[in-house]
Amino acid sequence: MVGLDNMNNYYDVRLKEYRLGKLQKNNNFYFVKGNLADKGVVNSIFEKYKPQIVVNLGAQAGVRYSITNPDAYIEANLVGFYNILKDVELSSRAFSICIKLFSIWK
Repeated sequence: MVGLDNMNNYYDVRLKEYRLGKLQKNNNFYFVKGNLADKGVVNSIFEKYKPQIVVNLGAQAGVRYSITNPDAYIEANLVGFYNILKDVELSSRAFSICIKLFSIWK
């Protein structure tokens, strides 16, 4: 299992580090600090680990944040997801599952 996170401070980084520490106790878990929007990072993960299944839980959360910081939202939620889909498409081994929740504000 490979986890990718940019460890930004949108949520408490200490909580992220605590949870990461728990995951790293598993010898089958590998962590990559990086951004889904960085095509090179995503490509290198596919090349090195050759995933069979891809589950995308990555997203920039926060509807209000997306209004005040649309570039961050587009980068994480659209560009990042696109990069994953492209590598899944190029890999005959990988199957993709996207799990995202979208909120709509009136």
